[in-house]
Amino acid sequence: MAAKKKKGGALAEAAKKRLSKIGPARMSPEQMAHMLLHAEERGDVQRVDLEDGSWGWAMSGPDGKVQVLKPTPEMLAALARFETEGHPPHDDEG
Repeated sequence: MAAKKKKGGALAEAAKKRLSKIGPARMSPEQMAHMLLHAEERGDVQRVDLEDGSWGWAMSGPDGKVQVLKPTPEMLAALARFETEGHPPHDDEG
């Protein structure tokens, strides 16, 4: 019997691929976490609990359907740093 791949691993890999293609310029996981943190503050995205006990950001997709983006380990590490050290400055801050 062949070993099955973990579903979470496949989802994480798909999230990494999706993240690597977002926007005209590719964002690092830290930049994406920063952007989503502010989107959360504005109410554009919200955190939702997932069946596996983790969470993801729920947002409206291009077709108007709700899509959920599960943060990668790198994004979670960036969010933890933002909580303890603050987040990176914005381009319009001087």
